[in-house]
Formats: sequence, C-alpha cells, structure tokens
Amino acid sequence: MKYFIIVLCLCLVGILSARFVSPDAFLESREFPTAEASLRSFDIMVNTVGVLDAARSHILSSEIKGDKGKIIYLIDDGTPVNEGDLLVKLDTAPFEEEIQRLKGEVTALDAAVDAVQQVSEWEKSQAEREIRTAEFNLKIARLELKKLIEGDGPLQSAQLEEEMKKAQEEYDRYLSYISDLENLSRSGSDNPVKEIPAAANNISEQNEQYDSDRKRNGSYVVLRPLELSVFKEKNEKMQEKNDDDVSYSSTSKNSVEIASAKKKASELKERYESANKKYMSYEKYVFPSLEETAKAKVEKAQMELEQTKKASVFKIAKAISTVKETKGKLQTAENLLKQAQGELDKTKIHAPFPGIVVLYETFHDGQKRKPRLGDRVLQNQPLLYLPDISSMIVKTQVREIDLHKIVLGQKCSVKTDAYPDMQFEGEVSLIGILASGRFEGGAGEKYFQLTVSLKGGDARLRPGMTARVSVLTDQVVNALSVPIQTVFDENGRKYCYKFLGKKFEKVTVSPGRQNEDVVEILSGLQEGEKISMIRQ
Repeated sequence: MKYFIIVLCLCLVGILSARFVSPDAFLESREFPTAEASLRSFDIMVNTVGVLDAARSHILSSEIKGDKGKIIYLIDDGTPVNEGDLLVKLDTAPFEEEIQRLKGEVTALDAAVDAVQQVSEWEKSQAEREIRTAEFNLKIARLELKKLIEGDGPLQSAQLEEEMKKAQEEYDRYLSYISDLENLSRSGSDNPVKEIPAAANNISEQNEQYDSDRKRNGSYVVLRPLELSVFKEKNEKMQEKNDDDVSYSSTSKNSVEIASAKKKASELKERYESANKKYMSYEKYVFPSLEETAKAKVEKAQMELEQTKKASVFKIAKAISTVKETKGKLQTAENLLKQAQGELDKTKIHAPFPGIVVLYETFHDGQKRKPRLGDRVLQNQPLLYLPDISSMIVKTQVREIDLHKIVLGQKCSVKTDAYPDMQFEGEVSLIGILASGRFEGGAGEKYFQLTVSLKGGDARLRPGMTARVSVLTDQVVNALSVPIQTVFDENGRKYCYKFLGKKFEKVTVSPGRQNEDVVEILSGLQEGEKISMIRQ
C-alpha cells in the first residue's frame, strides 16, 4: 500500500509538470537521429562478389581413339609445372605393335605398286604391238584386194581371153585348110601337093611342142600356126617347076591329108572349147569368188583391228585400275601408319603452358574420383585441369540496375577474403550479353555476367578464392548530398523529413548520383538543413 501511494504521487507530479512545459521543449527532449545536408565529394562504386579463376586454362584429355589408353604415369595433384613438362603417359605397346605391322604392309604394297605399274606398261606396249600388227594385216588385205581387182584379175582374164581367141583362130584356119583340100580334090587336080602335108605336119609338130611347154610351165599362151597361104604359094611355084618330074596319085594323097586335117581340126575344136570354158568360168565364177574372198579378208582384218583396239582399251583400263587400286591400298596403309604414329605420339601429354595441375574428377567404375595409375581412359575423357595462375580474372555478376554504370575498360579494385590486406588493380574485360535471374525471398532480380582482369599477379592467388570487386563508375566533387537512408520513396516520389525549428516537415527532393552511402540532392534542400534519418 505504501508503494502504491508513492507511484500515484509520482504520476501526479508528472502530469502537473507537463502542463507547465512548452511543446518545443518537449519535442527537443525527444531523441530523433538526424543528419545535415552538406557539400561532399564521394566516389560512386559498384561492388560485387565473385570467384578468382585463371585467365587461361585448359582441360587435358586423352586424344587416343577408343579405350586403348592406359595410364602408366600421372603427375601429382597440385604440382606446379612449366610449359612442355610431362603430365600423363599412356601405355605405348599396342601402338608400337600396330606400327610394325603397318610398316610391313606398306613395304609389301609399295612393291606391289611397282609390279602392277610394270604390268601396266607391258600391257600398253603389247596393245600397241597388236594394234600395229592388225593395222598391217588390214593394209595387206586391202593391197591384195586392190591387186586382184586392178591387176591380177584383169590380167588373168585377158590372158584367158587371148588363149580362147588364139584357139578359135587356129581352129578356123584348119577349117579353111580342110576346105581348100576338099576343093582341090573335087577339081580333079593331079598336081601333087608335096609341101602342104609337110607344112601341116610341121604346124602340128610345133603345136604339140607348145602344148607340151604349156602343160609344163602352166602357161595358156598358144603359138599361132604358120600362114598356110605362104605354103600354098610356094607349093604352086614348085608344082609349076616340077610339073614333068613328079607324078603320083593326087587323089590318094589328098584323101589322106583331108583325114589328117579333120582329125587335127577336131583336136583344135576341143582346145578352143576348153579355152572358152576356162575364160567364161573365170569371168563368171573364179574372179567374183576371188574378189569376194579378198573383200572378206579386208573385212576380217578390219574387224580384228577394231576388236584388238577394244581389247587393248579394256586390258589397259584393267591394268590402270589395278594400279589405282593397289595405290589406294598403299595410301590407306600409309594413312593408317601415320595415324598409328600419331596415336603413339598422343600417349604423352605435355603442359601447353605453365600452371598448377588439378586432377579432374570423373566417373571411374561407377564412382566419381580422380584418375590414377592403371586406369583405362576413353577418347576426350578429361584427365586434369591446368590453370595458368600467372594471369588471373574474377568471374562475378552485376545487378541490372547497375549495368548502365559499367563499361569495358573501367578500373576496378579487387580484394580477396584469404588476404584482406592485399588489394589488386583490375579492369572490366567482359560484360555478359544475356541476363540470368536470381530469386531470393520470393523477389526476382536480374544479373549480368561480369569478368574483371587483374593486373599483375601473385603466387598466393588460387582459382576458387572469394574476391570482392569495386568498380569506380563516377566521382562527385563538392556537391550537396545527404546520407542515402534519409531519402524515402512513396509511390515513386522521393522526399525527406526536414527539421523546421519545432517539428519535422515532409519535403520533396530530387536525388542525383549516389553510391551505397551518400546521394546527391539536386533540389529540395539547402546546405546546413537538418533532416531525419527515420520516417516520421
């Protein structure tokens, strides 16, 4: 009860004191944090957090086809290396065996190419020889045809015709001779004709002699009989001279001569008919047959020439095809040998530039782990990651609302969490083209990739370290500004709470450039005015 009375008294005292204290004294007695609008110079920075990475890096993998690669040497993880150092060595035995096999195959095929080329050249010369022979045979056949048509044929025909005419002429003369004998016999002339039978016998003997020569020499030429008129004239003169001395039975003599002349005429008739048959047979059958045979030989020679040319083309083409096929096999074997030698060269993996070896984790036998000795690797399977730490970059992001402040080549300052006392210079080297979304607390905000290149280097820097980047986008010099938390936003309108002696008044302001702490005021406030740092 005593304490209750004391509390009640204190309340009454407070009420009475409030009635006698002024409102301004009461407002001033309240503690409101305030700030003052003043002239300031400040930097406008865009700050972001990223990750260190090597500017130049390379993932090394096996380039051997299939799964023939087997690790027999592997450098330790985290080892610093120089350009050209051996990083990985794969088993060379399979490739050395393949190289030896292919070398033998290339040697054999090279010899085969020489052999088929020689065969091809021989086929060409053989074809040329056969073509020349066929052309020569055709030429001979044509000459023989021409000789038959223009030479031997007409000549033989003329000879047979001449033989027939001579036989006919001789036969006709004997008929005339027989007629003369018969006329003499009918006229009863008793003048003996001594030399006519002798002449007839002489003619007969000469014809028989030439017949024998003709049969022996194969000639169809017949000697003309002597002119009977000459003998007749000579006989008449002899009869006139020896008319008184010679007497014999003319009738008997004439009969014998007539019979002998008729017999000879019969022989000459047969000779004429035989000569006529030979001539007609040659003209109708023999010569046309010889002509057709000669033409057939020409056609045969022509056909053989064409066939020889076609066969030569085929043989040469076949030989050339064999050469090309063998050369193709040789080229294939040489390519395979070159590939095998290339595969052998790929069994050694060297560092393309200085860096630190980072073994690459991947799946082996169903588990994700780093490679080790004895592992079989597939083509293009990553084995290790080699960053070049002599040149580092920071991979980070910038907010969409700050993107307009960033340009290529802008200067930056970079700090790492591992070494907070160290600061590095850098510049913007890459601004992303596509935005990526980041959703935090249900609100989405877009970001763009940003890459900053560090100037110089430090052996202590490692890929994966956290790096904080500050990009200097602008500098404000001696401008009216206030703390950024004194500017409020209401439906897009910016305002501040300005202290007017006894109370705070809400005034509209036009903000300008700003950073994370200070904002420039273009209008609405004057230098030295106080403003509230909390919403009233």
